[in-house]
Amino acid sequence: MSDDSTIGQRLRRARRYRGMSLQLLADRSGLSKGFLSMVENGRRSLERRSHITALADALEVSVAELTGQPYSPPPKSDGAGGHDAVPRVRVALLGSSLDEPADVPARPLDHLLAETELVERLCEASRYGEFGQLLPDLLPQLHVVVETGDERQRQEGLRAVVRACHATFYLLKDLGYLDLSQIAVQQAREAAAMLDDPALTGLAAFVRTHALMPAGVYPVALKNAERAADRLQLVAAGPARELYGMLHLSAALASVSLNRFGDAEAHLDEAVETAGRTGEGNAFGLHFGPTNVGVWQVALTLERGDGGKADEIARSVKTDLITSAGRKASFYADWGRALAQLPARERDAVAKIRQAEALAAEQVRNNPLVRETVSNLLSRGRGPAVGRDLRGLAYRFGIS
Repeated sequence: MSDDSTIGQRLRRARRYRGMSLQLLADRSGLSKGFLSMVENGRRSLERRSHITALADALEVSVAELTGQPYSPPPKSDGAGGHDAVPRVRVALLGSSLDEPADVPARPLDHLLAETELVERLCEASRYGEFGQLLPDLLPQLHVVVETGDERQRQEGLRAVVRACHATFYLLKDLGYLDLSQIAVQQAREAAAMLDDPALTGLAAFVRTHALMPAGVYPVALKNAERAADRLQLVAAGPARELYGMLHLSAALASVSLNRFGDAEAHLDEAVETAGRTGEGNAFGLHFGPTNVGVWQVALTLERGDGGKADEIARSVKTDLITSAGRKASFYADWGRALAQLPARERDAVAKIRQAEALAAEQVRNNPLVRETVSNLLSRGRGPAVGRDLRGLAYRFGIS
C-alpha cells in the first residue's frame, strides 16, 4: 500500500479484491451504502475505530491493511529517528528473552536501572529516536541480569524489564509496528508474572489492552482490562490505584469502540471517582488524575462521533496541568479531529493538529486517525491561509 492512500482508497482496493459490492459490504459491516460510497470517494473520512474494525472484519483483512501502517517517513523529514531504531529493536526482541537471554555482557545493575529511568522519561516525551537507540542494548542486558544475578538483582531486573518493555511497546505501537509490539507485551507479562507486585502486574495488563485495541480485538481488550481492574480493586493506594483508574479508562475506550455506550459510561464514572481520590499522579508516566480523565473524555466522545461535545469538553481541560509532551500532543490531535467534524472550523482544526505536531511530531504523523483527518481536510480545504498551513502539514505527514 502506498503511504499517500487514504483509508477510503485502501477500502476500495480491498473491497474490489474481495469481489464485494458496496451493498454487500454495507450489509456485512452494518454501515450504510451511502456512507461507504462517500468514504471511498474521499467525501467522508473514516476516523472511528469501531467503523474501521467493522470493515476490516467484513473484508476479512487486518486493521493495518486499511490504515496502511507502518508508514514510511517522507523524504528528508525531521523526527524519523524512531523508525530508524526499529530494525535493531526487532533483533533484540527476537534474539533475547527471559528464558533464553542473549549471550552478551551486562553492565552493572545500577547503570541499567538508571538507563531504564531515562528511557521512561524519553518515552513520556515521545522522543522515539532517542530512547529507541537505547533499547537494543538495554533489553538483552536486563535479561542477563535476571538470569545470572542474585535474588535482589533478579527482582530489580524483572521490574526494569516490565518498565522497559512498556516503553518499547509505545515505540512500536505508536509507529505502527503492531505485530512486533506484541513481543514486547509478552515479555512484560512474563516478567510481571514472576513478581509479587500488583502495580507492575497492572501495568503489564494495561500494555496488553492497548496492544489489542489498535488491532481491532476489542472484546479481548475489554475483558483483559476489566479482569485486571478487578484484581487491583482492593489495593488501597499508590501506583496500583492509578493503574486501576487507567484500566477503567482503557475499558471505557474498548466499550465505546464496541458501541457498548452504557458500559463505557460506567467505566468512565469509576475512573472519575478514582481520580478524585488519587489526585494528579504519574505512576509509570501514565499521568492518571482528573486532568487526564478529561483528556480521555475527549477521545471517548470523539469515538462516539460527537465532535461538538468533544470540542466542548476539550475547552474545559486545563492544558497547563498536562506535563507530558506526548499526552498533550494526543489531546490537541483529538481536539483537532473533533473540530474537523464541525462546520467552518477547518482553520481551527489545522491549528490544533499543528500544535500537536509541534509537541510530538513522529507520534502525531504516524497516527492513522489523525492522518485520515488531514487527508479529509486536504480534500475540502478552502482559503489561502488554511491551504498554506494545511498543505505544509500534509507534506510533513507524507500525504499527497
